[in-house]
Amino acid sequence: MVRDHQDHGDLPTTVTAEAIASAVLSVLPGYILPPALLDPAVVAEVPDAVRALWPEPAGGR
Repeated sequence: MVRDHQDHGDLPTTVTAEAIASAVLSVLPGYILPPALLDPAVVAEVPDAVRALWPEPAGGR
Protein backbone atom coordinates (compact mmCIF):
# COMPACT_ATOMS: atom_id res chain seq x y z
CA MET A 1 0.00 0.00 0.00
CA VAL A 2 2.80 2.39 0.89
CA ARG A 3 4.64 1.66 -2.34
CA ASP A 4 1.49 2.41 -4.35
CA HIS A 5 1.22 5.79 -2.67
CA GLN A 6 4.90 6.44 -3.32
CA ASP A 7 4.38 5.58 -6.99
CA HIS A 8 1.51 8.09 -7.16
CA GLY A 9 3.55 10.82 -5.46
CA ASP A 10 1.49 10.82 -2.25
CA LEU A 11 4.40 9.70 -0.07
CA PRO A 12 8.11 10.48 -0.34
CA THR A 13 10.36 8.06 -2.18
CA THR A 14 13.48 9.12 -0.27
CA VAL A 15 12.59 6.49 2.35
CA THR A 16 11.81 2.84 1.58
CA ALA A 17 8.20 1.68 1.63
CA GLU A 18 9.19 -0.88 4.25
CA ALA A 19 10.55 1.83 6.57
CA ILE A 20 7.39 3.92 6.23
CA ALA A 21 5.17 0.89 6.84
CA SER A 22 7.26 -0.07 9.85
CA ALA A 23 6.95 3.42 11.33
CA VAL A 24 3.18 3.49 10.81
CA LEU A 25 2.74 0.03 12.27
CA SER A 26 4.83 0.89 15.31
CA VAL A 27 2.86 4.07 16.06
CA LEU A 28 -0.70 2.89 15.43
CA PRO A 29 -0.97 0.26 18.18
CA GLY A 30 0.24 2.75 20.77
CA TYR A 31 -2.31 5.26 19.60
CA ILE A 32 -5.33 3.02 19.08
CA LEU A 33 -5.00 0.39 21.80
CA PRO A 34 -5.22 2.51 24.98
CA PRO A 35 -8.39 4.42 23.98
CA ALA A 36 -9.95 1.24 22.60
CA LEU A 37 -9.45 -0.48 25.94
CA LEU A 38 -10.89 2.43 27.89
CA ASP A 39 -13.76 3.34 25.58
CA PRO A 40 -14.22 1.52 22.25
CA ALA A 41 -16.49 4.30 20.99
CA VAL A 42 -13.47 6.61 20.93
CA VAL A 43 -11.88 4.65 18.11
CA ALA A 44 -15.07 3.55 16.33
CA GLU A 45 -14.38 5.84 13.37
CA VAL A 46 -10.70 4.93 12.97
CA PRO A 47 -11.32 2.27 10.27
CA ASP A 48 -13.32 4.78 8.20
CA ALA A 49 -10.60 7.39 8.69
CA VAL A 50 -7.91 4.97 7.50
CA ARG A 51 -9.96 4.08 4.42
CA ALA A 52 -10.43 7.80 3.71
CA LEU A 53 -6.68 8.44 3.97
CA TRP A 54 -5.72 5.39 1.92
CA PRO A 55 -8.62 4.61 -0.40
CA GLU A 56 -8.60 1.49 -2.53
CA PRO A 57 -7.39 2.17 -6.07
CA ALA A 58 -10.17 2.61 -8.64
CA GLY A 59 -9.29 -0.65 -10.37
CA GLY A 60 -9.19 -2.60 -7.10
CA ARG A 61 -6.10 -4.11 -5.60
